Amino acid sequence: MQVLLNHTLYALFKEKENQEKLSGKKYSSTSLEWILDSDASYPMTSNITIINDLYDLLQAIFILIPNGVVIKVKQAGMVNLGHDCLLKNVLYSLEFICNLISV
Repeated sequence: MQVLLNHTLYALFKEKENQEKLSGKKYSSTSLEWILDSDASYPMTSNITIINDLYDLLQAIFILIPNGVVIKVKQAGMVNLGHDCLLKNVLYSLEFICNLISV
């Protein structure tokens, strides 16, 4: 199930990337769009401008992203989504290609 979901997410990312290339758009690391992911262990973002109270993790976390690459994450923080919704322990890395909320 996890492999199928990872493969599906990867296909969606590639499809969106291809559509954006055709439209002349590129993914922006300042995107405010979030994907709900039942397979994600943590919420994640590459958008440092939305993170409050960024801190260094006591120990790095290794994350397998949908393209099969393992990345090392060393920082996290909080993100205010508005309407009294605050995400805590949001992992931050420039290598993430989208914002994920773990559900």
